[in-house]
Amino acid sequence: MDARYRIVVRPQVGSMVTDVFPSIVAAHSDDTTTLEGPVVDQAQLHGVLRVIHDLNATIVSVTTTGPAGAATAPEPGFTRGER
Repeated sequence: MDARYRIVVRPQVGSMVTDVFPSIVAAHSDDTTTLEGPVVDQAQLHGVLRVIHDLNATIVSVTTTGPAGAATAPEPGFTRGER
């Protein structure tokens, strides 16, 4: 699998996802959070989705943005989350 994913969730989620998966970065807008980063396999993707589910957030979209090794800069506003 080894791809980059962009996951949009509503409402905003805190830093729990980025704490559990440090390769994932987050950007917050009015009522959504966009998570983006590499996912190495289906097990890790399911893990990210489970954390989102456990936070009672609604998944708005899940899209691939390229291969995991691609050097894509996150969009402005992306952060690693607060620790």
